[in-house]
Amino acid sequence: MRLLKFIVTYLLFIGCSQIKENNEIFTSKSSQDGIEILEIAERKKTLPCQNADCTSISIAYPVFDNSPQLNNHIDSIVIAELSNFVQDSTSTSDKDTLMMLFLDSYEGFSKAFPESNNPWYVTIEIAINYHHAEWLSLSLTNQSYTGGAHTSEWVTYLNLDKEGRFYDIVDEIGPLDQLTIAAEAAFKDKMRLSTSDDLGEAGFLFKNNTFHLPANIGINKQSVLLYYNNYEIGSNALGPVLLELPRGKLNVNK
Repeated sequence: MRLLKFIVTYLLFIGCSQIKENNEIFTSKSSQDGIEILEIAERKKTLPCQNADCTSISIAYPVFDNSPQLNNHIDSIVIAELSNFVQDSTSTSDKDTLMMLFLDSYEGFSKAFPESNNPWYVTIEIAINYHHAEWLSLSLTNQSYTGGAHTSEWVTYLNLDKEGRFYDIVDEIGPLDQLTIAAEAAFKDKMRLSTSDDLGEAGFLFKNNTFHLPANIGINKQSVLLYYNNYEIGSNALGPVLLELPRGKLNVNK
């Protein structure tokens, strides 16, 4: 698949009482493995703000030339992520409208609870970890704060073919039982555990106290990527865990 364009679009909106738009667009060209990439960054914000840190929402995602179905699928993912932060999201599938609805939600919240003056934010980014002639491995990162004691971050790996369909990368990384053995060794080494240490006694929350692969399995040029999201195998104090297993030590197709 010929990748001609990589568009990174940042749409930042700041929720304030008197709105005055400030728009900025940046473009740059680069090349990856002989493939020309156009990067576009667009920033929109409203001024003035009551505080230096304002309520904002931003998105970033790639767009591929001659791959309309893949683009449509990525677009639907971004819209679904935005909809999670809007109560009445069924009335529209327009990204700009959903982003403005998020800011409207904050304004309504801040008026109802003026004592809670911490700004909200949402950042949604889809990035390319690896691209092949027939498929891609992408990462979707969703970071947000919409009140409460903690921020939220969630990562999802997306392995898609050039038509936007799910792509099973098991053929690229070899048998999962072998990957599990290598991953457990890497996990215990990362956590400074011995091979005989009990995972439950060490404070981890693996089902049936047995090591397992995460839901997120991706790949880049150097490594097979295994990502455990926050709370997936431990408490909030543990946080997310990323294992990077070198492809050279696994049965990975080049």
